[in-house]
Amino acid sequence: MSVNCSIEQDNEEESEEDTPTLQDCPYGSQKKTFPFLRARILAFLVPMLIGPAIVTRDMLLAQYLVDRLGRDENKTQKDGNVCDSLENSTAVPNANELESKTADLMGQYALLQTIPALFACLVFGSFSDYLGRRFLLLLPLFTGLFKVAMTTLIIRFHLSLSFLYLASAVDGMSGSWFTLLIALYSVTADINIGATSRTLSIFLIMCLSAASTAAVSIAVSDVISSLGFYDASLLTSAIAAVAFVVPLFLFPETLRCQQPHIYTTQAEEKFGPDLPDPNFPEDEVHLVRSETSSPRGWVNLVTHLRRLFGFYLFVGTARQRAEMVLLLLIFTFPVANEINLGAIDTLYQMHKPFCWGPRQIGSYNAIRSGGSNILGGVWMALLQKCLPFEVIGMTGCIFQGTALVFEAFVAFSWQFYIIPALLIPAVPISAVVRGIMSMKAKPHEQGALFSSIAVVECACNLVSTTSFNKVYSLTLGSSMPGAIYLLMASCSTVAVFLYIAYFLVRERHS
Repeated sequence: MSVNCSIEQDNEEESEEDTPTLQDCPYGSQKKTFPFLRARILAFLVPMLIGPAIVTRDMLLAQYLVDRLGRDENKTQKDGNVCDSLENSTAVPNANELESKTADLMGQYALLQTIPALFACLVFGSFSDYLGRRFLLLLPLFTGLFKVAMTTLIIRFHLSLSFLYLASAVDGMSGSWFTLLIALYSVTADINIGATSRTLSIFLIMCLSAASTAAVSIAVSDVISSLGFYDASLLTSAIAAVAFVVPLFLFPETLRCQQPHIYTTQAEEKFGPDLPDPNFPEDEVHLVRSETSSPRGWVNLVTHLRRLFGFYLFVGTARQRAEMVLLLLIFTFPVANEINLGAIDTLYQMHKPFCWGPRQIGSYNAIRSGGSNILGGVWMALLQKCLPFEVIGMTGCIFQGTALVFEAFVAFSWQFYIIPALLIPAVPISAVVRGIMSMKAKPHEQGALFSSIAVVECACNLVSTTSFNKVYSLTLGSSMPGAIYLLMASCSTVAVFLYIAYFLVRERHS
């Protein structure tokens, strides 16, 4: 594997009137222009709004559940603060029990959200290649607003915690955060042509979302400390409402190939995987369209599922399919850690011996998410000039595993602040893999590709959230409550070995 201090530059310039050539769209499609600059600005603005609302809601919910369960069971008031109690007092086992119940509840909420989201991702992403990106974006924004607003109502009126099951299920039916990512990354693929610009744009979305999340985390933490959980939750609801209303009125449709025909396996066997272009003889084109297309062809679920998994099972050579499978697996393991790290950290830091309050948790989250991502952007900008994206991604997996092993043995609060520095090289992991995979798909296949990634990400979240929370719950009263981080570190290690396998497959056929 050779490394050259250069990177292939994009061959095409983007402009306000940038549209694909006719060959970029399947036969029968119509090209469509859209306000390019507005689409690009909103593609960055939306995650900067909804990201903080969702992340801070989860951080707030973990703290609220511990407080709420303690008050409901009359343990918090009776036994006092666990951090002021002796090891042999009743406060310590009671605190362990409250955090254990909170971890189990959050695992159940995640389960109820992720199961329907898994099925939603199977359908919505592929359909967006035909129906458009706008609907795919607005639907999870609305259900995300519903979930955050429901949390606010539960806190304000002390409603039953069972309503959180409803909020999670409704959000899951839209595909939740996973569908939103499909929409955002599909839009990014629509408005960026080259490999470098597409990967960096996906990464920039992550960084901007993390930076805004850092600022909102500090604000929400201060509100929790000074005014309480309700006012803090009201703030997150207001941000989520803006995140929905702004794109509702301003976000343009960026799908540039309108209403393409679906071609079945029979047609592909005769004409190959590529759709016929307008230069085909008229009788051949008419034959394909009459045999395989219909006015309702785009709603054929079997066809969509085939498109979804075709990247890994049917399309391209055996080597190309093997590369896509390995990239998908590489994406899965480190992202499982990213999804769950924030919630586990919050519970871990609230308990002995750290006993962090809302302000300290918020400040740390700001440093970990905002600081790491901003510096991670600088890291990626420097390395991409002399290293392939694959090497940057593998390096990130190594550093992620190192940070998690270190966190497992943290004994003092100040040691937590070393972790964001170790996580800086890990920031580009998911953006790098998404960008590499995106360049292996055609323009009218981006929704299906990102949908397939989201399906795996959703399934991974389903397994990892429930298992990680359960492991944390079971080890909370043990001599090593940080054992969960060692389990996470093993996922990073698996990703490193998968990267090695990917390099071997690529080099063998180069």
